Amino acid sequence: MQKFLSIIFILFLTTGCATLRSETPAPMVSDEIIIDETVAVQEALENIPAPETAIEMDPVEAPVEIEMPQEVVEPTGEPDIEPPELMGFVFAKTIFEGVLKTNYVRLKFVNADHPERTYELHIGEKEPQLPFAFNVKTVNPGYFYIELPAGKYQITSVSIPVGSATATEDINISFEVLPEQINYLGTLSLVGTKERIKLGGVPVIRPGFEYEAAVLNEFDEGVASFQQRFPNLQGTVSNQLMSLNQ
Repeated sequence: MQKFLSIIFILFLTTGCATLRSETPAPMVSDEIIIDETVAVQEALENIPAPETAIEMDPVEAPVEIEMPQEVVEPTGEPDIEPPELMGFVFAKTIFEGVLKTNYVRLKFVNADHPERTYELHIGEKEPQLPFAFNVKTVNPGYFYIELPAGKYQITSVSIPVGSATATEDINISFEVLPEQINYLGTLSLVGTKERIKLGGVPVIRPGFEYEAAVLNEFDEGVASFQQRFPNLQGTVSNQLMSLNQ
């Protein structure tokens, strides 16, 4: 009996120690706890919400080069300024006799290169004319001195007053104005031989006249007259005689 009690007591002690040993935590941290804490940290990091200011960026693509058609651009500067027109100085002498010896004689000049450019030379008393008529020049009988654009010219008509009307006849005299020179044209002699009446188709009666024309070369006299009139004007005097075309 005593032996049986001893065995039971030993078993009790053994079981109690085991129970105490299992309930008392070990001072060392087990691997299982470390693993659990690592997993918890990872889960916590994954559950942190993304910041509100986060912006999703589209993937950057390489720039695409596009060839644009080249536009033709007109120059925007000011238009080219044409050089000034070259001028020439002309002088000549006129003699009117017979029925052409009147208060005035009107000669019409036409620029052969620009027929729209016409000039009128009134020798003697001039007719009433519109103001600002820049293409009309009135000169005294004898020598006249005028400036014209360089080029070729024709005297196409000669007119005289007949009462309250004007008698006009065609004439064909040509001359040339050299640029930047003094051009002597000669002496134009017009002698009116007789008056006549022209009948039109309405019928219209128009006064007319017959004349004889000649161009004289009096160069030395002309140069002397020019120098007396313009003593301080320097330049080359060229002998550019008018040509009478029949």
